[in-house]
Amino acid sequence: MEWRQHLGAGIAAAVAYYVLARLALEWGGDLLPIPLWLATASVVGLALVLPQRYRWSVMIGGGVIGNMLSGLITFGETLRSILTPGLSVLVEVVFMTLTVGLVLGDGGALNRTRRSLKVLGLSMVGAAMGASIAVMETASPTIGEQSVAWVRWALGDLVGLLIVVPLALAYRIPVITPPHPFVRYEAALAFLLALGSTVLAFNLDVPLTYLIVIIVLWLGIRFGPRLATPASLLVVLFGTIFSGQGEGPFVAQGSDAVLQVQGFNLAIAICSLIGSAHAVRAWNDQQQLGAVLRALPDALAVRTADGRLQRSWIPPRMSGKVSELVELSSPSDDPLDLIRPGV
Repeated sequence: MEWRQHLGAGIAAAVAYYVLARLALEWGGDLLPIPLWLATASVVGLALVLPQRYRWSVMIGGGVIGNMLSGLITFGETLRSILTPGLSVLVEVVFMTLTVGLVLGDGGALNRTRRSLKVLGLSMVGAAMGASIAVMETASPTIGEQSVAWVRWALGDLVGLLIVVPLALAYRIPVITPPHPFVRYEAALAFLLALGSTVLAFNLDVPLTYLIVIIVLWLGIRFGPRLATPASLLVVLFGTIFSGQGEGPFVAQGSDAVLQVQGFNLAIAICSLIGSAHAVRAWNDQQQLGAVLRALPDALAVRTADGRLQRSWIPPRMSGKVSELVELSSPSDDPLDLIRPGV
């Protein structure tokens, strides 16, 4: 029955929120407040992945029930004390799910650069909204302390959204790696380099901290979100866990350690998102270029004996006509720039 499916979706969201909230206490270690918060983002990701008719069940199950359970059981708070943080989570979940759902449209994938940038902007707004509501009842006596609390809360949520939402949507995008036999070895090497550099930088104090950011960017640009998003999730988890145990380059910063860890996590998340968006855009351009060239008459395309394109040219007067032959899905303003003479 339909109501059972809605109930199951709500229970799954509540369990996901509760489990990740409980784990947050473990990987945060001695760092307080918790520098990385994935629970809220997990509800948003689940709501976007499941069919649209289950969204409100997921949002209520995770944003209300899961949040109440984690506050009462995990953090030992009273029902009254969790009302304001609970409201902040619910507002953030509803805002992110509805707005990102509109950005994604019917395709439901981050397959355009503009979509990725819009998700980045919406995540910043959603995290800011949630943090603003959450710090309304903090016991901080000064505006400065409240500002620091707001920044830490917002960054923890923002990193979670930028890591989990692209990860949840990554497998709606086709494999975009080049068809070369050594590509999988390159992908494995880059993935292991990202994880190995994180362990060396945080566990053995080898000065490789921000080299990890370049490796994650390489993963995004070269292999797209299917590899970059899980790698970025593991990197921020390892970095947060090691820092919570008193290891790594940021622990010596004292009271600023949480902000230092969050800044590193944010750099990883943004590089993964932007690099993956670039890879997906390049793949889209390649697909549309192939469609254009396949639609060209033989007089404008010279092919080899096995059918591969050797040379093609589109006269400027025919650019408008060619654009009618295929459905252009690239986010670029003028996708035909790739195939005009002299480019």
